[in-house]
Amino acid sequence: MLNKSSTKILVIFLLYIFTISNMQATNFHGVLAGIEDYPGTYNDLDYCVEDVKDMRNYLQWYQGWKESNIELLLNDKATADRITNKIENMPNSKGNSNIFHYAGHGSKDGLYTYNGNVSPVALQNSFDNSSLNQYGVILDCCHSGVFTNEMTRGEISTAVKSDETSHGYSELNNGVYSYYMLQGMKNDNADPNGQYLSLEEVHEYADSKVTSYNSSMHPQYQGHYFKKLNLDGPPEVPSTISLDLTIIRDVSIPSDKTVTVKGGATLTIEEGVEVELGNNSCIEVKDGQLNAIGTSSNPIVFTSSGTGDGIKFTGSNYSNNNLEYCEIKYQNNAILITGSGPAVNLDNCYIHDNSSGGVRVSASNSNVDITHCTIDNSYTGVYAADGASVDLVEKNDITNNYGTGLQSNYYSSITVDYHNSVVGSYYLAIANGGTIDATKTWWGTPEPSEGKFSEQSGGSIDHSYDLPYDPDGGSDLAPSSLAKESQLIAKASSNKEKQNTERIDPKNIDKKDPSSMMKSAKYYLNEKKDVNEALKISKKISINKIC
Repeated sequence: MLNKSSTKILVIFLLYIFTISNMQATNFHGVLAGIEDYPGTYNDLDYCVEDVKDMRNYLQWYQGWKESNIELLLNDKATADRITNKIENMPNSKGNSNIFHYAGHGSKDGLYTYNGNVSPVALQNSFDNSSLNQYGVILDCCHSGVFTNEMTRGEISTAVKSDETSHGYSELNNGVYSYYMLQGMKNDNADPNGQYLSLEEVHEYADSKVTSYNSSMHPQYQGHYFKKLNLDGPPEVPSTISLDLTIIRDVSIPSDKTVTVKGGATLTIEEGVEVELGNNSCIEVKDGQLNAIGTSSNPIVFTSSGTGDGIKFTGSNYSNNNLEYCEIKYQNNAILITGSGPAVNLDNCYIHDNSSGGVRVSASNSNVDITHCTIDNSYTGVYAADGASVDLVEKNDITNNYGTGLQSNYYSSITVDYHNSVVGSYYLAIANGGTIDATKTWWGTPEPSEGKFSEQSGGSIDHSYDLPYDPDGGSDLAPSSLAKESQLIAKASSNKEKQNTERIDPKNIDKKDPSSMMKSAKYYLNEKKDVNEALKISKKISINKIC
């Protein structure tokens, strides 16, 4: 028999379990309407389109909502009838989380849409199909507090009271209220307990921050709910990106899936994000644009668990695509450029351990610039064909690509400007019907052997005035200067004092023992004269211990 204290504890526990279980929604749908361009010019606004686009991105990338479940209505598409119809058509079933976010004009009579008014009663009626009142309304407009006063179902969060006006600012590139609501969703900032992010928590996070930023704004909240609205959904990556989209958290693309960036759309990837590509999956920029800008301390990483090409640029893509401080590894081709006209800029990228190519360009009228990059341990470092043009601008390390460092085929050209290094490959350069202009380049030695260069089918390689020293370039992301490691091992191979090495059986080497690994490297270096194998082993231990 339970006493009163035990009964109280049991009731609290059951209420807790009931609340948490009811927050586990499985279906997430949203209608987002933003209006800046009203009929005429005197009524136009700023930042409303950014508000709802950012909301879509945050719901998708921070909360894991499916792109296909988010309806975006912009400017003349955000009419009164269309808004209410889209809301009415959201699925009605147990376990739904349905939201409506609006940014535009408002009045004490309701939402002032592109062509008419939506009153609190009309908005509430459009949600009547939502089961168990599990829906939320987020309103960033003047006088929006009228909705918290008059709606009697669902959860309502508004930017201001019914007699106040809402504001946006250029430094935020959003309305103040939308900005702080978004910040609350980012990385679940509004969910200190780390359980389920609710609309009420997001409102509470934004409330005081909005008023602190603009003292004339006082956000309002009213909750008429059977269970709190859960915003946390399972992560999903869209197959087609047709509007601007920003990836703001780590994502995985499943096997055999291509994420395509269509013309007119820009895919932006924020610093610190890791993109994992499954087997035979890739990101294809097809007439769209990609901006992946990391930092030296917070790079963007593209990795793979399979054999697909990492990032492909196809179509007639004349937009500037920029990848800075990116690490791209374990792909088939890290960067594959086809089609006609793509412009791709690679700056301070570390591209390594890709089975086929580091950067492979088969695109006429292309413009590919590579600066301060390390391209290492692929079959071919940089490959150009079919009229492509590639420019190694400055301080690149094309190192230890076991087939060819540079290859230019079929009327293509590779220009290697000053202070670049191409070292450690079986062939340093091959021109098969194309041209390679590589004057003042470091080839791992002041006088490289002509056997390291191959001209075929009328191709030509100009490597006059070879650079007599290592320019010490490459990406800041590379763990060390691989060109310098290769130089040190080449130096060690010619050092007669190092030739007296004990004979060992490489099969008996303990790969977990650094000293044993060092013996193995010395064996391949001095006995077998196999610099490449010695270099491969040396990467696993300190190079100073070998040389």
